Amino acid sequence: MFANGVELWYDATGDPAAVAVLLIHTLGLQSCSWGPEILTPLLDAGYQVIRVDNRDDGRSEWIDYSCNPYDVRDMATDMECLLDALGVGAAHLVGFAMGAMIAQQVAVDHPERVLSLSAHAGMTEIDLSRMESRALDVFGTMLNAPTPGARDPIEWGLKALRSMAGRGYAFDEAWWRHVLETCGHRYNFRNAHAVAMTRTPSQFDALSRCTVPTLFVHADDDPLYPHARVRALAAQMPSARLHTLEGAGRDLNPAIIADVVPQVLAHITAVDRSRAGTSVA
Repeated sequence: MFANGVELWYDATGDPAAVAVLLIHTLGLQSCSWGPEILTPLLDAGYQVIRVDNRDDGRSEWIDYSCNPYDVRDMATDMECLLDALGVGAAHLVGFAMGAMIAQQVAVDHPERVLSLSAHAGMTEIDLSRMESRALDVFGTMLNAPTPGARDPIEWGLKALRSMAGRGYAFDEAWWRHVLETCGHRYNFRNAHAVAMTRTPSQFDALSRCTVPTLFVHADDDPLYPHARVRALAAQMPSARLHTLEGAGRDLNPAIIADVVPQVLAHITAVDRSRAGTSVA
């Protein structure tokens, strides 16, 4: 499907007449990375679930970034155009890491398109000059992606993911290997997404004024983006709350998913009940 001049791959599951939940993933992980641990509870709750491969990754169109540079604001417009093409006026947006940045930008630019925002491991900016040494090491690993055929992309992916794992959760290598093997042949290792994030203006001030009902899910051992920064943002937003993952890092393994999914479901269903004019338990 063409959206914002870019061909995006997506799939939509569930009743097309139901309220939509749009899942937006991070760099290096595509729609196939949203597994049954997340899809099944949303579908069982009666939602239509839309998964999408971001531009420059997966089965969506790959772009020559040097000739056609973009940033997160353009990727947010991709999502808005996708909703237009699907006839979805507004949806619940759930994003992980870069996907959270994209969802946040949609909420800032067009809040009327966002029923609720759930941002897991989100960031409001990538400022290399302010990063601490651990964060720089992680970001350096992400940027040092292999040239296809030169190194094993699965092993590089595991190295990058391991560097972001928290100290309080064991890194689930078997689970992540399965995810990478499922999607690895469609990886884009040209680092365009990482560059796009660094070129995106900070969303912090604009989000502070955003009234979209928002759930931040953030680990207190996130190596890239300080928990305190998210806590300060949630405190300023009119309709936001923060759920802290204690001991976790920038990870989405089954143990963490088991904590996150009930929080996301409770958030979006509470918003839907409120919209329908009923009391929220």
